[in-house]
Amino acid sequence: MATSVADYLEGHKNRLLRDMRSDVRVKWWHVAQARAKRILEIDPDCQEAKDCLEHAEAALAAQKKS
Repeated sequence: MATSVADYLEGHKNRLLRDMRSDVRVKWWHVAQARAKRILEIDPDCQEAKDCLEHAEAALAAQKKS
């Protein structure tokens, strides 16, 4: 049973990563930020999600200033 749960979470994380990359390409920063946070809940060591979260937060802060 644990293997199937781990497999499910890994697949879910991979789908979220794919969608997050798409969100970044079209500059949907708030969506990319939410997906990155969800990925980090599943895998706290995911460097790609950490980088995306940092980038999205910076982009959202820049949008607020303008």
